[in-house]
Amino acid sequence: MKLAIIGATGKTGNAVLRIALDKGINVTAVVRNAAKLTENVPVIEKDVFNLTTTDLKNFDAVICTFASAKKSDYPRVNQHLVDTLTGTNARLIVVGSGATLYADDKHNKTVGDKLPIFMRNSSKNHMKARQILQDSQINWTYMALALVDEVEHPKNERHLMTVAWK
Repeated sequence: MKLAIIGATGKTGNAVLRIALDKGINVTAVVRNAAKLTENVPVIEKDVFNLTTTDLKNFDAVICTFASAKKSDYPRVNQHLVDTLTGTNARLIVVGSGATLYADDKHNKTVGDKLPIFMRNSSKNHMKARQILQDSQINWTYMALALVDEVEHPKNERHLMTVAWK
């Protein structure tokens, strides 16, 4: 298995990187600044918006752990990755926001709708980002953090996935 982790120097990305390495997965870190990388792995040093199909087409899976204070970047990142991966066999797994989860059986309300007003714009951008995946034809999974197990044992292809701990 060949895995690319976008944002491998961030908090979530670095944790996923270490777990994947512990499991013996062939990992490439996709980062803006390779000097911040704590593990000795192959690197693609590019901003997420500069990634090309050539950069990602040979991976079995791409995990995106992108994080930004600028929440309007989330839909843009997902759209760019959908465009980049369309026509490839690479699976995209996106670390998303729990704010996009439905809070009612009719799927009219989300967890984000119950957040304080100052946080709702963020959850709306996460929802737009998720919708981009749902409207695409690529193989995707949108989830919280049980990423590496899902990469190794796919059970949620082209579905929204929620992970809960007891």
